[in-house]
Amino acid sequence: MKNISDIMQRQYELVKSSRQVVFQFCEKFSPGDYTKEISGIGRGSVRNLQAHIASTYIFWLANFAMKHSHSFPPYDSYKDVNSVIKLFENADKAVYQFLEHFKNNWETIISGTTSSNNKHVSAAAFELFTHVMTHEFHHKGQIMSMGRMLGYIPPDADVIRFT
Repeated sequence: MKNISDIMQRQYELVKSSRQVVFQFCEKFSPGDYTKEISGIGRGSVRNLQAHIASTYIFWLANFAMKHSHSFPPYDSYKDVNSVIKLFENADKAVYQFLEHFKNNWETIISGTTSSNNKHVSAAAFELFTHVMTHEFHHKGQIMSMGRMLGYIPPDADVIRFT
């Protein structure tokens, strides 16, 4: 790998590989379990968490950093795993556009106001990219726990898998 942009691209490919394992796990859920609200875990259901993860990529990288204006349908508009996978395809596009846009400018400070809580944020492009990936892995752990609560045995979905 020649430069940080190549490394970041490769890192995102590893994240996508892990995400694919999570999708395969979720495809084993009954439709009712995929959308079942579980109290005590943010966003309520596995479906909602996955839609939230994809929307977070789009918000921070496309809307906030590159000043695009993607809108976000309500979580319940995603009826199954396949519809959420399509949302992640849009998130992937946002990631690749972001990586190209900031290719040689990872320390560029991006400032703006968030739409959800109207707070001012300033962060380097590299920080935003790191934020969205660590955010996904935080919620991936919740998804695995929710699956276990619903009676499913979660797979190893780490970047390095031993199965």
